[in-house]
Amino acid sequence: SRIFGVSGNEDDEFLSTPVAVDPESGKTWRAPVRPSQYAGEVVPVTKSGATSDEEVWLLTLVLDAEAGRSELWVLDGEGLESGPVATIALPHTVPFGFSGYAGMDIGRDNGLVVEGRRQLPSCGEDAVYHAAGIPQGWFRLELPIPARIDPERVEARYDRGLLHITLPKRA
Repeated sequence: SRIFGVSGNEDDEFLSTPVAVDPESGKTWRAPVRPSQYAGEVVPVTKSGATSDEEVWLLTLVLDAEAGRSELWVLDGEGLESGPVATIALPHTVPFGFSGYAGMDIGRDNGLVVEGRRQLPSCGEDAVYHAAGIPQGWFRLELPIPARIDPERVEARYDRGLLHITLPKRA
């Protein structure tokens, strides 16, 4: 069993490196990152047909400060040290420290459950948020779906603060 997260390297001031930890043995696996790359929170997505909690794809937003851009990385939870299996260059920079988790489940009763956590990015010791228009913290949204959904073809993407979900009908 592995726990996935983000860790810092000795020379980093910030968390930057996707990691997996075996809590029983203490063994760790790290994804390779360059000194100018900073990975955000990793989101595990269970692989189709998985039989263990290690069989996941890990999604993380990576800020490449040197290149001045952000990428979405897809990492293999079973081979983290091999680096990303896919990278998607984003058309804009995602603010450093962007954080949030969103999970989805297509239930047996044709319902969609979206749950996660919204969190404001850190703004430094001297800065204070006076207002935030979007509620922060944990949330859970349950929606009944009137049609039968094909769970193998569900797609979700997060773009500029919006979660887009495509639910194809089952044939």
